[in-house]
Amino acid sequence: MRRAALSLLTGTLLLGCASAQVETGRSYAGDQALPRPDVVLVYDFSLSSSIISLDSAPGVEPGRAQQAEAYSEEQLKLGRNVASTLAKQLVENLRALGLPAERAYAPPLSGRHTLMVTGEFVEIDSGTKDTSVRTRTRVYQVAATGPRLLEEFETAASGSKKPRTAEQISQRIGTLASRQGWISQSTGN
Repeated sequence: MRRAALSLLTGTLLLGCASAQVETGRSYAGDQALPRPDVVLVYDFSLSSSIISLDSAPGVEPGRAQQAEAYSEEQLKLGRNVASTLAKQLVENLRALGLPAERAYAPPLSGRHTLMVTGEFVEIDSGTKDTSVRTRTRVYQVAATGPRLLEEFETAASGSKKPRTAEQISQRIGTLASRQGWISQSTGN
């Protein structure tokens, strides 16, 4: 029963959000165009059990908060599933935009023009009627001197009808790619 509830929640958290917004943080404002990346590395977003709320989730018994250890394991399992699903969706969406994206599990190799997409979940709240997900995303260019922050932004999605979290992040990265001339305007929007 718990496994089914976790699977249901993972899909709902990332695919079931109807309203969405993106808050601008920092954006690359350099004068020179950046080289087109050879690869866009997408890492699983980080999380902690303290940001995941399951109390009102379908299939999770009320009062589970008193069983802190089991609850934290369940929260972290859900979070890992959500992080993995988000990374997979981002890779698919970025490839659809024409960017050479792939999942990343290790630091980038030197000698390649590389973008890194990292971030964290700020909030994951799965209720019986509404689900909300907030993320903070960072896009770095790997340079000889170390990673250079190109974009930093937050997304917030809630509801239960339409996919938005991965789409929001992908669109923002697509906008960066379009501004840099890595993809055409029509695919970057």
